[in-house]
Amino acid sequence: MHSETAFSIFAAARDCPQGLCVRSPDKDYSFAETAELAKADLEHLQRPRPGRPYILTAKADLATLVRIYALLEARVPMLLLSPKLTPIEVKACLDRIEAIEAPLPENAAAVLFTSGTTGRSKPAILTRSALFANAKAVNRHIRLTQDDVWQLSISPARVGGFGVVTRSLARCSAVALAPNYSAKAYLESFVRDRISIASLVPTMLSDMLDTCPDWRTPETLRLVLIGGAACSSRLRQRAQKAHVPIVTTYAMTETASTVAMSRYESRFDPQSSGNVPLDGVELKSAEGELFVRGPMTMAGYWGASPLLANEWLDTGDRARTLPDGSFEILGRVTDTIVSGAEKVYPDEVERALCSIAGIKEALVLGLPDDKWGAIVAALLVAETEPVETVDLIGKLTQNLARYKCPRRIAWVKELPQTLAGKYARSPEILHKLALETVHYTTSKVS
Repeated sequence: MHSETAFSIFAAARDCPQGLCVRSPDKDYSFAETAELAKADLEHLQRPRPGRPYILTAKADLATLVRIYALLEARVPMLLLSPKLTPIEVKACLDRIEAIEAPLPENAAAVLFTSGTTGRSKPAILTRSALFANAKAVNRHIRLTQDDVWQLSISPARVGGFGVVTRSLARCSAVALAPNYSAKAYLESFVRDRISIASLVPTMLSDMLDTCPDWRTPETLRLVLIGGAACSSRLRQRAQKAHVPIVTTYAMTETASTVAMSRYESRFDPQSSGNVPLDGVELKSAEGELFVRGPMTMAGYWGASPLLANEWLDTGDRARTLPDGSFEILGRVTDTIVSGAEKVYPDEVERALCSIAGIKEALVLGLPDDKWGAIVAALLVAETEPVETVDLIGKLTQNLARYKCPRRIAWVKELPQTLAGKYARSPEILHKLALETVHYTTSKVS
């Protein structure tokens, strides 16, 4: 499909009128039926003044999808807000937007707020051309066809959810509305709705395998995209036993979602952890920090200087190249803990912790300290019962220098997450927990 018609629900209805467009809990909607809904929606649409966006609280439901299709058809830029925001948070977002005097560029399609992993979230401007470049690259990598049914499990206000909508529309394939999350409900929906592609975060997949240990992937489910956080080797091994076809993803709001994925051919290989750049994406590493450029990058943050053509975008992530030419994300640059002038990378410590039998998940962060600047702390989720501290440290110190090992630990039922579904690493979350202190003055734990 040409870029000019890639996001036209009317063009899709003309090309494949009886093709499945939206699978909802109540009924299936063809592209022709969905186009009629969008046409009716357009008749009552109150359009914003030129250069301003239409404000939409974007739920993962039929009404939101129809409104998005209508706005894309009318070439009206939209600003999408998460339905999880409180009224106070919504007002704060709108106040920020209202204060921006600069108009949106003419080809702007959507404004999405970043996840805020480096601080305050920012309004990223995504153009139609950037969304088309992303859709074209992702669809080719995952072999998306008109027969696929892609489950929409998150709000389109998040770039991952919005990408499901735009990529499916560009390929004239279907979007299925997910039920409210529970492991059992999702697994049942995979079968009932004949889902072929699902997008999950690692904790969701882990929960599904815990809740239904005998579950095996239905024949219709050909791909599970994992994003939002690192997928541990242990989780990949568990997925392989259940015959879950995994492709890991690396995405940013600023790049219209995904710019790199693990190889499709390796989706059943638990040893395949690295991602490769998609077609049209360039990646480079400077002193371990990852930069990206390509046609899917944003126009810039609204209210700030635009991103220049062919300008490298600083991802803020650390990465390393693997022997097969793929790369692995090592975490945010800002997550690095400096303790007594030594640098500690949380992802390295988390991998070491999760390699210990009995530890299901781990989150490592820095706890401010007057003497050391920061000390390493860890939140741990047990597979069954907490591991004895002396055994934990004994196994850790076989693989990590002592300054990298956590000095404060707490066992929790689940790891804290942000509204964007990413792990929350703010030290403030530690203030509410009873942390166990571990000392490293000798080879033994005192």
